[in-house]
Amino acid sequence: MRYRLLSLAVAGVAAAVVLPAGVAPAAPGTAAAGPVAAACTWRLDAKLALPAGLTSATVSATDGTADFAGTAWNFSVSDQFFAVVWRAGRVSRLPTPVDSGSMAFGMNSHGDVVGVVLPPAGPSRPVLWSGGRLIELGVAAPDISANPRDINDAGLIVGEAYLPANGNRAIAWSADQPSKFSYVASPGSESYLSAVTETGTVVGYYSTAVQTVAATGTVAGGLQALPLPAGADNAYTVAANSTYVAGAAHTAGAEGFHAVLWASGVPKDLSKDETAASGVNSAGTVVGNNFTTGRAVVWSGGTEQPLPTITIGPAITSAAVGVITETNAIGGWLNTSAGDSRPVVWHCR
Repeated sequence: MRYRLLSLAVAGVAAAVVLPAGVAPAAPGTAAAGPVAAACTWRLDAKLALPAGLTSATVSATDGTADFAGTAWNFSVSDQFFAVVWRAGRVSRLPTPVDSGSMAFGMNSHGDVVGVVLPPAGPSRPVLWSGGRLIELGVAAPDISANPRDINDAGLIVGEAYLPANGNRAIAWSADQPSKFSYVASPGSESYLSAVTETGTVVGYYSTAVQTVAATGTVAGGLQALPLPAGADNAYTVAANSTYVAGAAHTAGAEGFHAVLWASGVPKDLSKDETAASGVNSAGTVVGNNFTTGRAVVWSGGTEQPLPTITIGPAITSAAVGVITETNAIGGWLNTSAGDSRPVVWHCR
């Protein structure tokens, strides 16, 4: 099955995860005990600012402490959208060529951001923003689009490239030599990288003719399958650190996916509802979205907590989260009945 991973979501400009409907079961893993974390009372106490002229934004990345990156837009005036960063409470647009749009997907603790520039015509271009500069990342040919998803502090960048003749392939770059790249081997026909840890472990997933397989590995060694939760037949991953990998799995016969946490490689279901994880920190606290209830949620110590919402302007219809920091700040957004997305931060009290 061939498809591009990058798309524009109805509720905001965001990277949509599109998964094939595999049906062949794989060997289930053994469930492990979930992480134990201190109880939190979560408060929505920060509304992130928007750049002048833009009315909506989503949050997709963090430096791990207090800063965030994402994408902002104003479709009522223009179909342009721009990668933005929030640093020390201030928002700014990242450099974007005239007449092009841009999106931010990943960020490291140095404040380097990776994402894409979308020109008026042609494929999306993978880019790195570092030190106030826009740096284009290399691809094999002009007709190849690529989406860098994450960057670690050593400058290792991971994502996927869309090859018109071969579909999506996991790819990696180095910030030190941005024009060079390496494809990452996998057992599947198509492959994707979602995150990279500080030790250079990469996580993602690959697809076969009948299955989507959550995977981890290295750039040099390629991807290997992660075990599935009991009863699951497909899985993918979206976030990782030295101990935990977060993602989602599909149970045979179920309609949708549900959130999963792998602790030291051992999977544990976080929910039976239709849910998806979007971020995890080193304490094993997972954030994500419950599509059954329409709520943004946190999983900690085996418990799911819905995040509170507030009324700001038009009525809030739903909430979504993108990332969690090491200091338990959660970046996400509130969707309104007017079709806007308001970027916000929740904190643990």
